[in-house]
Amino acid sequence: MSHGAAARKLFRNRHWGVLATLSHKLGDHPFASILPYLTDHVGRPLILVSRLAEHTKNIEHDNRVSLLVHEGDDDVQEHARATLVGRAAAQPASEELKARYLRYFPDARQYFDLGDFRFYRIEPEQVRFIGGFGAIHWVSAEAYLVPAGDLSNPDEQRIIARLNERHADALHCLCGTSAPGDTVAVGLDCDGLDMRTNGALRRLSFAQAADDASQLEQALAALLQQPFTLEP
Repeated sequence: MSHGAAARKLFRNRHWGVLATLSHKLGDHPFASILPYLTDHVGRPLILVSRLAEHTKNIEHDNRVSLLVHEGDDDVQEHARATLVGRAAAQPASEELKARYLRYFPDARQYFDLGDFRFYRIEPEQVRFIGGFGAIHWVSAEAYLVPAGDLSNPDEQRIIARLNERHADALHCLCGTSAPGDTVAVGLDCDGLDMRTNGALRRLSFAQAADDASQLEQALAALLQQPFTLEP
């Protein structure tokens, strides 16, 4: 696995990180805050933030940001971590985007009701990836992002629905939950499948990235250990 793919896998595996912005109030002093995020199909982090939040004010003043994620909760020097450096840009809150975000973070529905939350997408410029002690690499945006075509939100939603309707038992076995209804697929990209099991998010990574529909079909079949087709 390349350093770019390994860094992207780390960002896919986590759903919260430390966002660093430049404080407008404090003369561009670094300002860090913890928040949830979601990667889009090519690997760019997407955040949902209030317009009243300090980090939102900072982004609107200067959109240069960094997002730090860490692999584990113990021995921070031994586990993988990565800092994605880029620029944040506001994104329209389409119904498809809102639906995808809510599959991952269902409690966020109240934020949409408030009306002052908006999406920002972080466009990577560089990634500092540390795979462990002594394994330190700078990764370009081109090496980090998915080089193949994008999987559309409607395609993802259709495949997720099929997985939950026709392969619930296989998903249940993959996650080892007490009953099939305790596990549902919530998201899909070329690198793996995201599940919600007993209320917690869990990532199931593919052996290698799926570059097209045929490879995605094969990757899902291998993960489920049963035949799977993308066709209706």
